[in-house]
Amino acid sequence: MILLRIILGVLFIASAVLKLMSIDEFELFVFKWSQLGWNVSTFIARLLVVWEFFLGVALVLGSRSRLTAKLSVATLVGFTVLLGALVVLGENENCQCFGKYVDLDPKESIVKNILLFIGFGVLLRFYKTNPTRFGVWYWPLLLVSFITVAVVSPPDFLMNNRYDPTGVKMDIDMVALDTTIVYQKSAVDFDPENSEKQLLMFISHSCSMCKKSAMKMAAIQLRADESLPVSMFIMGTDTSKYAAFMEETKIDEYPTYYMDASSFLKYTKQLPTIFLVEDKKVIRSYGYRTFTERSVLDFME
Repeated sequence: MILLRIILGVLFIASAVLKLMSIDEFELFVFKWSQLGWNVSTFIARLLVVWEFFLGVALVLGSRSRLTAKLSVATLVGFTVLLGALVVLGENENCQCFGKYVDLDPKESIVKNILLFIGFGVLLRFYKTNPTRFGVWYWPLLLVSFITVAVVSPPDFLMNNRYDPTGVKMDIDMVALDTTIVYQKSAVDFDPENSEKQLLMFISHSCSMCKKSAMKMAAIQLRADESLPVSMFIMGTDTSKYAAFMEETKIDEYPTYYMDASSFLKYTKQLPTIFLVEDKKVIRSYGYRTFTERSVLDFME
């Protein structure tokens, strides 16, 4: 029983650590499938990491094992209900149970949870433990876990990549942009040259934060009531990577332009950069972490 308890604890610790190592993907997952704002989603994602890590360490140490096992089962029930909802919605992508490092879809993760339920059932049925073992450190361990995660990966509302937009070109003429359009989905119902308000995303295929910005934009669009006036500008002219980029980011609703590097860098040198443009004037510019759903919706209103 001791070995089973340690194995279950190590699995919880591994889940927490791998989520933290791929926290950008995990917080995007939380944002996409909840009705929470971006800053709240980044906070909730880290709270889940803290909770899993706390339960895992407590199981490994044998601290209040029966209480920890019951809390673990309750946690698994919550996760399994959410996974079931994703299955009903037809989601078949990585559910981030072990971050980006173990690709499990919701159905596979439910099977994994069933095996964990069996393990905890055996543990609760047969394991006898001394309730005072490491008991004094039980709740302080939760506090230490929270502080550790907050220091290693602070949520966006505490620390993000704000940058000074000084030097960013403040007049953007859509007609004058030296671009060649390569894709435009017919569902888009705005004219990028004449729309008064626009959101321009300047990104690169090879930039990981750019890909995550596109994924965040896809999640914002998924939650929006109508198509948003977004145009995407990609540095480089290698269109062979476009299909893979679309598949990974799920951005397939917007006109997308390719620019050669010299033309691209006339507008921004930071990747990614998201411009909010009104009447061809840049109102605000954002990086990946400062770019939020609220900033887009407030601008559109």
